[in-house]
Amino acid sequence: MKGKSIGSLALILVLVSVMMMNTQPVHATPYEYELYVDGFNPWITEWNVSGASPWLDAVDGSYIEGTFDTAWMCNFTFEDISLPPCEVITKVVLEGYTNGPYNDSVDYDVYTLPGFIWLGSLYATGAPAWVTPRWIGLTVDEAYPAALTEAGLNNLEVLVYFYDILGLGGANNTIDALRLKVYTAISATIDFTPNTINANTGMPNLKCTITLSCGFNASDVDQSSILLDDTIAPTSVAITAVDTLKVEFNMTKVIDHIELDILPPGATSPPPHDVTLNITFSLTDGTPFQGNETITFIAV
Repeated sequence: MKGKSIGSLALILVLVSVMMMNTQPVHATPYEYELYVDGFNPWITEWNVSGASPWLDAVDGSYIEGTFDTAWMCNFTFEDISLPPCEVITKVVLEGYTNGPYNDSVDYDVYTLPGFIWLGSLYATGAPAWVTPRWIGLTVDEAYPAALTEAGLNNLEVLVYFYDILGLGGANNTIDALRLKVYTAISATIDFTPNTINANTGMPNLKCTITLSCGFNASDVDQSSILLDDTIAPTSVAITAVDTLKVEFNMTKVIDHIELDILPPGATSPPPHDVTLNITFSLTDGTPFQGNETITFIAV
């Protein structure tokens, strides 16, 4: 992780709300949306803008740039999203269209508002391109879990903080656009048995009932696509009703996954831990599904 300090920035978190324009988000592909900037509020004015406000709302020649060895800050809002029935948000990624080349003295740090969580730094080395934040590399939903809901995502703002330690500035150090990539899936109802897992249970398998929503048919599921937490494939799959599948996962693999990948280091003793397990799969036509359930895990 790159060490850095932004001085008294955390002490001046007094935001001026920006009215949303309620523009229509771009539906890039099925189950993938692009939400562009629709509101802009500067904090410090030592920076340049080119083009039309709100800036960063499209790759159209508008941009913002740093000017000298100081910082500028501004927060941006994005278009609202309204999902069709049965669709849920699965991941939210921030992208900036940056104009390189840069060098290691220049940062475009991005923070979530609310929460003030650092997503990382937008950075490019070469031709203009869409890039995701580096250093930390968090997705928006990892930093701000409320973004997985429509209300939470529509409430999101991001703070962009420019820092140029060498005072280079100039048109090559610009952001030309900013957007949220929103990935969605059809919701599925998940029911694990047992709901409480003891690490020394001795049970061979974790059973799971998957119920499809909105009239989808279980016979259309690509059974090879079923995964627990994108990691563990089932040992067996059976269709038990028009909209229902029964699957089983190797219990040893599930326990190892929980202890090694989910629980924080040292969390190997009571009290019990609440653990959310996700199931993802797709239909044979590629339609994505996702569902989850929180179980109780008792470590050894």
